[in-house]
Amino acid sequence: MGRPPLPVGTYGRINVYKLGARRFRAQAKYRDYDGVTRKVERVGQSRTAAENNLKAALRDRGRLSAQCHVA
Repeated sequence: MGRPPLPVGTYGRINVYKLGARRFRAQAKYRDYDGVTRKVERVGQSRTAAENNLKAALRDRGRLSAQCHVA
């Protein structure tokens, strides 16, 4: 039995990778309101900055998706 899918409008585990001396990439899978799971990523100058940038993008993505489907 496999893992259950992400609920709509949520994201999975955040992974952070070092790209260079002062550059990090944070990635997570996000399940959009159309039911499709997509990879979302953001960069920052520190681990925390990259993760915070990603969380902000995921938060805003959820607002945009929800507003598009209200009509």
